[in-house]
Amino acid sequence: MKTHGISGTAVAAVAAGGFLLWTGITGQPVIAGLRNLVEGRPASRLRTGSAFPVRSSAGTSVAGSGELGARIAAQARQGEGVMYRWGGDQPSGWDCSGFVSYVLRQVGAMTGRRVSGQFLVWTGATTISRSQTGPGDLLCWAGHVAIALSPTQMIEAPGRGKRTRITSIRWTGCTVRRVKG
Repeated sequence: MKTHGISGTAVAAVAAGGFLLWTGITGQPVIAGLRNLVEGRPASRLRTGSAFPVRSSAGTSVAGSGELGARIAAQARQGEGVMYRWGGDQPSGWDCSGFVSYVLRQVGAMTGRRVSGQFLVWTGATTISRSQTGPGDLLCWAGHVAIALSPTQMIEAPGRGKRTRITSIRWTGCTVRRVKG
């Protein structure tokens, strides 16, 4: 017998992913978001352009606001031209999160081995407004992360068959995260 549908597992995975995205966009904890979804309550804090709460970084030494940001940007520039390698985190080849974690380890802003893009986006950094973007800030999209070199330029490990490059920042869907020093 031949079927022409999407498997139940695929539907469940898409539904779960959609729920987690919705929860992140509304800024609600997962349990509270699930409760609101089941009870039919609307999202109370839906904001466009960012799935992360914006927090002030006043009083802390952070990237983009001084010496740490300059060190991150300078270290990132040294990676220009390195070939993309999925799962890589060394100058012999890296993917986007491997590149960013390598740079942060080199400047002492992060310790340990390679971490996932999820870690880079959710911990160790504070969301700032796009207008505050400076050297060393992390630029985060769904499935991609790069490093700001200026308010208009970034360096990224863009994908298979491409080398780490400097390019203009693509603001669509971008959240700016500032590494804490």
